[in-house]
Amino acid sequence: MKSNKFVLIPMLLGSALSQAQVCIPEAVDPKRDIDPSERFEINETDGVVLDRSTGLMWQQCEVGLNYNADTRTCTGSTQKLTWQQALLEANDNSHASYTDWHVPNIKELASIIDHSCASPALAQLELGIFLFSNELLNGEEGDYWSNTTVSLEPEYAWTFQVSDGKNRYLKKTQTGRLRLVRYAK
Repeated sequence: MKSNKFVLIPMLLGSALSQAQVCIPEAVDPKRDIDPSERFEINETDGVVLDRSTGLMWQQCEVGLNYNADTRTCTGSTQKLTWQQALLEANDNSHASYTDWHVPNIKELASIIDHSCASPALAQLELGIFLFSNELLNGEEGDYWSNTTVSLEPEYAWTFQVSDGKNRYLKKTQTGRLRLVRYAK
């Protein structure tokens, strides 16, 4: 009976740890020559992140989540949007008093993918650069929309899978996640 307790505790701990972001610091990624803490400037009041290497400003939270400046967290539930809904959301979004947000193109989106991390494959969580919903941190799959249409199949658009950072395309009528960006001035 005692052995069951000792077996159960490591199993529970292993389960909790398997859902956390995993990063391999030794991974070689030529875009990551700059230390992330030097590359990204976080505005903790507005919940935005400036990428100094690209000049892009990103929302820290996915669309559907609300940024809480006191706790520096995102609350609420992520919206799952079709591609057309994503474009409309970007047009109507005024986060941090900016009205020029857009759905990133595939190259802009690729610039924040961190191939040394998984679950999620974006800048390392412990640095607090990009914030996520609990459902994503608990292993839910999801794709981030880009505004880039697949050239030979216009009913599809390119996405990046949040969990592993691989790009693929989805039919524009399917739903995906959205993280908005703007050109910093």
